Amino acid sequence: MIEIARCLVRRVVATHPDNKVAKRILAFLSSTEDINKLDWVYLFNGDAPMDNTADNDGSPQLFDRGNHKDFRIQSLSLRGFRKYPYKENFTYNIDFCKSDKQNVCSCYLIGNNGTGKTSIFSALQEICSDSVTAAEIRDIGKKLYMPHAGVNINNIDATISTMDGSIDFQNPETSLMYNYRKFLRPFFCSEYDITVMAKTKDITEYIIQQTGYKKSYDLIQLLDQIYTECVDNAKVISDRLNKNGESNKILPQDYAILNALMNDSFNSLVLFKLTQNNEGRAKDLHHLAKLMRDDIGFKKMRPTSKNLASDLDKLSEKLSLIIAKIEKERQKMTSLDVCPPYLNEQYSSFINHCGEIIKTIHNWFNMEEARVTDRREQFMLIEELTNSLSESNLRIIRFLYADILDELANSISKKHSTQEYIQYLFSEIKKWTDSVETKNPRLTEEKKLEMIESDKDSLKQCIDELRTLFHLCVHKALDNAGVFCRQILEEFNMEGENLKIEFDKEKTQLRIEYEIEKKRLEPALLLNSFRFRLYTLCVKASMAFSVMQIMNLSFPLVFDDVFYSSDFVNREKVNEFFEKIFSIYHEQFTDEALPLQILFFTHDEIVLESAIKGTLASHHNDVYKYGRIFNYQELESEKDEYGKCPLAIIYGSNE
Repeated sequence: MIEIARCLVRRVVATHPDNKVAKRILAFLSSTEDINKLDWVYLFNGDAPMDNTADNDGSPQLFDRGNHKDFRIQSLSLRGFRKYPYKENFTYNIDFCKSDKQNVCSCYLIGNNGTGKTSIFSALQEICSDSVTAAEIRDIGKKLYMPHAGVNINNIDATISTMDGSIDFQNPETSLMYNYRKFLRPFFCSEYDITVMAKTKDITEYIIQQTGYKKSYDLIQLLDQIYTECVDNAKVISDRLNKNGESNKILPQDYAILNALMNDSFNSLVLFKLTQNNEGRAKDLHHLAKLMRDDIGFKKMRPTSKNLASDLDKLSEKLSLIIAKIEKERQKMTSLDVCPPYLNEQYSSFINHCGEIIKTIHNWFNMEEARVTDRREQFMLIEELTNSLSESNLRIIRFLYADILDELANSISKKHSTQEYIQYLFSEIKKWTDSVETKNPRLTEEKKLEMIESDKDSLKQCIDELRTLFHLCVHKALDNAGVFCRQILEEFNMEGENLKIEFDKEKTQLRIEYEIEKKRLEPALLLNSFRFRLYTLCVKASMAFSVMQIMNLSFPLVFDDVFYSSDFVNREKVNEFFEKIFSIYHEQFTDEALPLQILFFTHDEIVLESAIKGTLASHHNDVYKYGRIFNYQELESEKDEYGKCPLAIIYGSNE
């Protein structure tokens, strides 16, 4: 999730307000979710936008001890969502508060299948975390799953009240919780999570994904790659300059070539004006200009021997996509009769060069029986061809010509006469030619070296800070998972089993396995249904507690029928799980004014009783209530004067 990556970078900006590279990264992440478009030219470009926001913009902050957010839930009201119809003068409500109707408490609710437990769970999950796992497990889109039959999604009426304000289904962005929604997914646990965990091979990757740090990890890896390339390039450039004593142009485009391009453009555009009278073409030209301003997306890759085949395969795929994009762009220009000859030549040259690299890659893959030296020589050729492929020259021409096309489109819209247009176009082209250094700096080797040397230290500082923050957050989640699983799962070990939990901080890797007769097995291969559910809940709860610590917030653990298939003996042991959860929480969070809130839905009477028993056994005086969810039709007669219809009858409380 890109929001969490932005949160990490924002922390770097707050800590190092003079780091311009970090500010540009933050600006970039605020404009797109495709981090692969980020490159050193953007990071080191003095004209690139910078985001100066730090800790004072209302966005999520890591370990912000001065601004605790209490998102424990007081109530849910809804209509038009899933099971609950949209009726005038009706709202269906469920209350998670003490008798004072203000302060929250844990709530254990039982309901027969079909009474709406999962609908309530899904409403809480969607509004608070922007996800509906019940729809995912059924492979149904959220927009189809959420509305009640015949209800338009825009008419769903659902609101959650928390201790720190309300959040509405239709307008969540107006709530304080909105910026934290993507952090709250670990707090919800259902059959979906049991299914996903059963298929999970790498618990570390699962925790990173669940807690939202996958994009952050990818960003750090990309920045590492950019930094390595910059350092390597700087050394190559420096050696070359020292050897040659002069600068070699990275962009071999001199003013003569630029003028040739502009002359070609002038002739093409004048012809266009004389032959095209359709005002709709102005829109076509604006669209073409937009296409041309998009980066081609080519990045030099440095394949390693470890992942050589995979890297080459990715490079081949990327080059094929680039060729398709360029061909589409050129065809569009040709159809509009606005493709200057020089630009067409540049397209052809770039496409041919990409094709050569792809062909050489295919040759490398087909040399399985050849000598190792032959394959090595073939790879060196691929590397040489890749390093010699520069999109910069083509990019500068495309960007310049995009400006020209926009001006042409504007001129058409103004309905200039032919003579006026020619005079106007002539003056504009001259102006663009004279200002090319300002609009698109021509990077000489000295200029590139200067940019790298001036900003690479800032990039390194940003990478180091991001990695520290990433490890701090992820290590907290992984460490908690290991501790919680050990504290809870060891209670249920069978004879001969030895629970092995190993957390390698250097590799940022957590391993949870069982050792039996010196053989190690993954939990999914060994544990029965009940114990595997416990294992899943341990991992989910540990991640939730980590989010509470890292983001300084409170939010309930929400469980939807997670113990429905347990046998009698195991169901009785559910109480031990809840006792441990409350005990661990109170060890981690010492503020007695913020007790843990659990919202627990089940259809099993014994499971319900066992969960309540575990809460009482924790001896922390956590307040809870319990009751039964009924079909909404059975309780509509209980509607109050404000049209509120309760969804549950509370049977008891420990207040």
